[in-house]
Amino acid sequence: MRVAAHLGAMRGRLLAVTLGAAAAATPHVVAASSDSSRALDVPGDTAVAVALTALGIVALFGVTSVAFLYRKQRGLRWDYQLADGTLSEGEGESADHDSH
Repeated sequence: MRVAAHLGAMRGRLLAVTLGAAAAATPHVVAASSDSSRALDVPGDTAVAVALTALGIVALFGVTSVAFLYRKQRGLRWDYQLADGTLSEGEGESADHDSH
């Protein structure tokens, strides 16, 4: 159940970032497409490059999400991620790491 809630939150954030990026890029696209602009013509394979970039970003998000869920499900964490003053597993007493 938590996985579904996490994926729902991720979907909402991804939608917000996508809409924000599109809104931010709109004035630049309009300015570049005007006739009096000195911008270069768009190459013919631009759509393929944009599609492959978008697929790469989506794949990266997917791999990162699976890795995060795997780490969370297995309870994997390292000592450098612990807050100051907390004990890692197997330690009996608190050790001052800055003393040596």
